[in-house]
Amino acid sequence: PESLHEEFAGLSRSIRRLLNSDEPDLYRRLLIELDRVMLKEVLLHFRGNQVHASQRLGMSRTTLRTKLANLGLDQQSID
Repeated sequence: PESLHEEFAGLSRSIRRLLNSDEPDLYRRLLIELDRVMLKEVLLHFRGNQVHASQRLGMSRTTLRTKLANLGLDQQSID
């Protein structure tokens, strides 16, 4: 949808800024940050319910829990 494209305009600016800074490992860093923001927002939306969050994200609850652990996110850091 066009609205989603418009929402990502700020992301495009951030990527250009990082490219100009010679930031290493840009793709990995951006994916990690995207996961961090998205998982927190989805879990907040579903009030911490990992079953509902994982279903909406299209991943297993095990995958969600693994991603949360890898990002160092727990219930206290999400609330």
